[in-house]
Amino acid sequence: FANNKTSHRISLKAIALLRICEDRLAEGLIPGGALIPVDANLDATLEVTEHYWFPMLAGLSDLTSDQRPEVRSCALEVLFDLLNERGSKFSTPFWESIFHRVLFPIFDHVRHAGKEGFVSSDDDWFRETSIHSLQLLCNLFNTFYKVRVKS
Repeated sequence: FANNKTSHRISLKAIALLRICEDRLAEGLIPGGALIPVDANLDATLEVTEHYWFPMLAGLSDLTSDQRPEVRSCALEVLFDLLNERGSKFSTPFWESIFHRVLFPIFDHVRHAGKEGFVSSDDDWFRETSIHSLQLLCNLFNTFYKVRVKS
């Protein structure tokens, strides 16, 4: 529903619902301890509950490139709020997965921007979102890198 292109209100409500699901997951109200991940290709070092977190994080990451500024901004804020609030509970392997599969892909378009013949229709995204994304990423890295190195 968050990827719905016909109504930004539905997308924003879906992001708000993800926030509610995130609260329930963090409180342990979504069962996870007794479940075994269905996908055998997933990293076996991750806790089962982390397999619940990943689709939520990846979905929010995808929404940061939405064409609608209000959806893009809301997804970005919720993604980084969630990581800042709940990140202390994540394992080191899960953090590595988050950086490589959720956060760094937000900046994939930047790699292509310098290539010859590349015409960007995402100039607004770059101006409005990428700098803010980078600031949030640096803050997040600064907060949790210190904690993980000392652990």
